[in-house]
Amino acid sequence: MVGECFETAVVTGASGMVGLNLIVELLKRGWEVYSIVRENYYKRRPWAKTILSKTNILYSDIRDLNGLIDVLNEIPKGKRFILFHLAAVLYASRKNMLDINFRGTCNILRACIRTSRIPSKIIFTSSILALGDTLTIGAEESLKPKPRSGYEISKYLSENIILRVGERLSLPTVVFRPTWIYGPYSLNMDILLLSKAVKFRISPELTWNPRIYMVYVKEIVKAFLISIHPKIKAHGIYNIAEPIPYTFSHIINVISSALGVKTAIRISLPKMLMKFSSLYADILRYIVLAPKVIPLTRISRDLKFTPKPSLTLGLKETIRWLRSYGLI
Repeated sequence: MVGECFETAVVTGASGMVGLNLIVELLKRGWEVYSIVRENYYKRRPWAKTILSKTNILYSDIRDLNGLIDVLNEIPKGKRFILFHLAAVLYASRKNMLDINFRGTCNILRACIRTSRIPSKIIFTSSILALGDTLTIGAEESLKPKPRSGYEISKYLSENIILRVGERLSLPTVVFRPTWIYGPYSLNMDILLLSKAVKFRISPELTWNPRIYMVYVKEIVKAFLISIHPKIKAHGIYNIAEPIPYTFSHIINVISSALGVKTAIRISLPKMLMKFSSLYADILRYIVLAPKVIPLTRISRDLKFTPKPSLTLGLKETIRWLRSYGLI
């Protein structure tokens, strides 16, 4: 269900997991895509080169406002497009997270305004972690965030500025807050490190039993495509997660099955150790803060969509992809 009115997309973070999966789907549907990437993107992500070669590549670092202005000027003036702002880092210093995630967001918005390349709609990928410590009491979109880590602060600030600019320019603006994302084209250390541990027959175990909500990247792409349909009046913040939470041991078992390996060595991870480590690794922080329920009422009501439980299929595809590039 993709709208007929929009046939052009501008994608920041185009070489990342969400960006590549989105672009693959847009290209299948005949969309023209402008991909904003850094010049050396293919050195860390060689798999992206083939996909992005089918798009209009705009080379710029999102931290460089003047560079963004230059590349946006390459888009014909007056062309209608949707901005998918997906560029972000998860594992970096607090300074780099704020520079890339928040100031990068400010830069792409400024560049659009200064070049008069105003999108028809903005789709932004935030994170459930934008809620920060609020997750200990709930995850409703209406709750006031209490971000703590650099990543949480950067996502919270980015949400605010995007919604404010969207309101000022009278633009439909959709902010998605995914939970733990998995899928192909990812260099994130979470599934990669767990897969490497399981490959060596090591089974990490938690000393408590959090309910962990995850979401397959292809389900996120489906939500994107629904949200841009002209008949869908989506606006504001939406949680996005599979409706069924998983235990950590179940995630490990699915990875073990996908790898065809039986684990033999069990390593317990105490909650206090995880709490301390979570200050430096945001996936660990999500596990520590994991709320009992991720409400999906808004996305179900406005988009008529709820992501399908996809863990077994999705992790098999993820691990198959990781193996194909020798990453595990």
